[in-house]
Amino acid sequence: QEGLQVRLFDYTKLQKNADPSSKSMVASMIQTNESTVFVKMTGTIKTVNENLESFKALSQSVRQK
Repeated sequence: QEGLQVRLFDYTKLQKNADPSSKSMVASMIQTNESTVFVKMTGTIKTVNENLESFKALSQSVRQK
C-alpha cells in the first residue's frame, strides 16, 4: 500500500565531531492507519552510515495489510 508516512531520525548528524567508532543510532517512525511502527538500527557511526541506504529501503518497504 502506498502513502505511509515515514519519518527518519539520524542521530549521527548530532555527532559530527565524534570518533567514527562511537555508538550511534538511526530510527524511523512509520505511521499506518491503525498504528505506529518504530524501526531502529544501532552500531558505530561508521557502520550506521554505511548501512543508511539499506535502512531507508527497509523502512520504505513496510506495508499495511
